[in-house]
Amino acid sequence: MRFMNLLIGAAVVLVTLVYSIIYIVDEREKVLVLQFGRVVATKEEPGLAFKLPFIQSVVRYDDRI
Repeated sequence: MRFMNLLIGAAVVLVTLVYSIIYIVDEREKVLVLQFGRVVATKEEPGLAFKLPFIQSVVRYDDRI
């Protein structure tokens, strides 16, 4: 029983970490990747992208006119 609780806890931590690393860029938007408030990258093409968890943040803005 204790091993099962440990396994469930590890799975929750792993899913949370993966969720904070991966982000998806929609085809109707552009994304700025900020690190400590400074722009370090811009993503314009749609698809899956990665960032450093807890250090970088993502700001999305609409690309449509």
